[in-house]
Amino acid sequence: MPGCKKGYDKYWSNENPKTGFIYDKVKADTSFSIFAAGLERAGLVKFVNVTGLYTVFAPTNTAFRQFFQAKAYSTIADVPVDDLFAMLSYHIANNMWYYYDFSTRFATTQKTAYITRNNKFLNIDVSVADRFTVNGIAVIKSLQDMDAENGVIHGIGEVLIPLPNAEQVLSKDAALAGNVFYQLMQNLASKQYDRFNSYDADRDGKIDSVFYTTYPLLQNVNTSLEYIPNSAPESQGGDPVFTTFLIPDNTVMNTLLAPVLPGFENDIKKLPRLYVQALLESYFIKDSIILSDELMARPRALMAINGELVPALTADKLVLADKRASNGVVHVLNTTFPVPDKLKSAIGTIMTNPEFTDFVEAIQSANLTVAYTATSKAATFLAPTNAAFEAAGINVRKKTLNGVQLTDAQFINIVKQHVISSNLARTALTGSKNTDYASNPLVFTTANNVVSVKSGSGITAEVGTEYRGATGVTNGYVYRVEQVLMPASY
Repeated sequence: MPGCKKGYDKYWSNENPKTGFIYDKVKADTSFSIFAAGLERAGLVKFVNVTGLYTVFAPTNTAFRQFFQAKAYSTIADVPVDDLFAMLSYHIANNMWYYYDFSTRFATTQKTAYITRNNKFLNIDVSVADRFTVNGIAVIKSLQDMDAENGVIHGIGEVLIPLPNAEQVLSKDAALAGNVFYQLMQNLASKQYDRFNSYDADRDGKIDSVFYTTYPLLQNVNTSLEYIPNSAPESQGGDPVFTTFLIPDNTVMNTLLAPVLPGFENDIKKLPRLYVQALLESYFIKDSIILSDELMARPRALMAINGELVPALTADKLVLADKRASNGVVHVLNTTFPVPDKLKSAIGTIMTNPEFTDFVEAIQSANLTVAYTATSKAATFLAPTNAAFEAAGINVRKKTLNGVQLTDAQFINIVKQHVISSNLARTALTGSKNTDYASNPLVFTTANNVVSVKSGSGITAEVGTEYRGATGVTNGYVYRVEQVLMPASY
């Protein structure tokens, strides 16, 4: 346990009496009276005045007065309570860490990141003997290693100001106001309850829920989360996680979307999720903080989250460079990247066709995107129109049939019934063809130059307009059908 290595005799001696929890000790020390008042106002007393193990970096009164002057505040009461809660939570690290413990951990693991109670990270530097800094701010020698019953307090001469996370930068930074790229991201956004940052803000005795934003379809893109759990002892419960954001500016994004938006009432919110996902994936680099120098010099290959190469950039392509967030870095570009492979695929050709939004959404909801948009996959898709799904009583978002909930397996089987794993030109649509839903073939017939398809349940539809992937892409055909080809069983 961190702290135990300090030395049994020294820890349990009376040279620093441990009577009282952290808040009690802070409040009793006149050097920290403003910090104590801040903990009270932010509702954080209950988090540091309970049994547990904590390390608190306590700014002195002088540090707070300097902070007030810089921010044009007069007293701690002037600081907005939400800002105060976030800021002071950043001064509380998990577990009990004396200088000795920081030094021992660094010597054995070279790790300098320490997770705080609001799941951000402090950088503790003890790499040189007798140097003890947090985020570059020196710990005051005479105020370090102050014992409490539930942890340790280190006095510091400046207030720690956490960087905003990427979500806050993208949504609130003035330089990114009205960003079309971020508006597109909201098509893929989901909200999760944040138990670490929810608190009784209005003092009515009830916790005011706070939610953070995630983007489940943008794999490994973290805008709000700043850590990934890690149970290894040396990782202190979690490791930092970073994302590099390469955001085309509004001019180039509007040009890119101009041919697509009219089909969706010029409303970004109505664009299909699969199209938005495919479009955006090229502009994120996971697990990294890639600064502009590396984007231009390119000493190594950089891959986007879709596995495609990030093109080299020149200085004239960077409108805004190196906008730091606590969990990444944002760059704004005046260019776009090549069309991603997903949009070159056969399914990619119908992603922006408003008649097929339900079929595209069905592929997404069935978790078949990767398989069915791979340009190396041979496939023939019988794509029902939106009207066909409505007539069949299928809600692809809710995965219901005539109001009855389908299991995931049932829904996937219905989608797979419309896919044949081979490239079939119209002339090859003859006889019985096995679908991706095993033992449920489709039967094709031709009469008077009209090709029809029949499912195992007896549903027959005319095979209509043909769509192909981009030139040079060989992953098949999409044919329009006006019926959902329900299997005999699913």
